[in-house]
Amino acid sequence: MDERAWIDEALTVGAGIEIGACRVTRQRPHHAAFISGDLDAAVARLAPGANAVGLCDFPRSDAYAIRISRDQALLVTASPLEPSAGWHGSFALSPADDRFIPLGVTGPGARGVLAQGTSADLGQGSPSAAIFFCGGHALLIGAENGYTLWIEAAYRYAVTTFLRSAQPIEGPVSEA
Repeated sequence: MDERAWIDEALTVGAGIEIGACRVTRQRPHHAAFISGDLDAAVARLAPGANAVGLCDFPRSDAYAIRISRDQALLVTASPLEPSAGWHGSFALSPADDRFIPLGVTGPGARGVLAQGTSADLGQGSPSAAIFFCGGHALLIGAENGYTLWIEAAYRYAVTTFLRSAQPIEGPVSEA
């Protein structure tokens, strides 16, 4: 027997899982890079006009910086970034195109599904979008009709398995 036979298949781009009134869909990959150090200088040079987003915040354009900590963010852009990896004056850049997988979590049951995988208070907000989801690091931002959950690629099978076993939650999810 193959020791990996019990693992669910990870979602392919465009594929989804229905969980009651929620749909989780793997979104198309974006260009992404970790930036650290002077985030304002990095965004100004690499993606002028990009806004910083924290927990459940909404990006205002195709380029945005998902805040991880005071001096770290995942810069997401529609096109590849020009500079190479390394230090660029007051900030560092590390390519991360394959580090995270974006999942769209939409529909009226989205918050209930997310609440089953994290203890983060989704109604509280935070400058940092970093959460633990299903035991792994993730980033959670707002999106049209729900959220975008950026999961670490290494946890894609665990998250897929969890989502396939998640239960729909009827009614509002407690904010406290």
